[in-house]
Amino acid sequence: MTRPCSTGVVLESAGGATATLRPVRSEEHSVLDAVFDALSPASRYHRYLTGLSQLTGSMRTALTAVDGHSHIAWVGEIDGHPVAIGRLIRVAPGTAEIAFEVVDAHQGRGLGTALLDTLMTVASVSGIDRIQATVLPSNDRSLRLLRAIGMAFRVEDGLLEGTAPVRLRETSVVDRAAVVRLALSTHAESGCMADSA
Repeated sequence: MTRPCSTGVVLESAGGATATLRPVRSEEHSVLDAVFDALSPASRYHRYLTGLSQLTGSMRTALTAVDGHSHIAWVGEIDGHPVAIGRLIRVAPGTAEIAFEVVDAHQGRGLGTALLDTLMTVASVSGIDRIQATVLPSNDRSLRLLRAIGMAFRVEDGLLEGTAPVRLRETSVVDRAAVVRLALSTHAESGCMADSA
């Protein structure tokens, strides 16, 4: 169950820990760095589809260029520490690529599910009606999450390419109204969310 707070949406039960979900702000490098640094080599490989010991400068620039419209990102924090990031990046009108990363110490605690529910909620009020993802066949956690919302995959060059309409889970794991309010208030200055809702 979740409840709103002034800075995020509190997820009461994330494997026994209390997590806060909130939008990532533009150029928030510390969030990206904290999550990346806490990923194991295997988790980095699953997320970035290649072995990385560190993010390149161009990758860091692209991943922190969050504007709440073309690039939407939410972070999951436990005890004030970033432990997960979910993002939507528009790739065509009405279509966005979705991606997740959860640090190894907090995998399997429901953070990926909560971020997926959050991102689908934001997408549904942002003019995004279709999502796509590229996933390694060995990335069982991401495949389970995405198949749960009806994503179908095809094999292409050894990777799984998936697409699905934006669909909210039948049972929410986040307070969707609070998510929408926070997304709108966070990006009200740019007008991105309001213009596309």
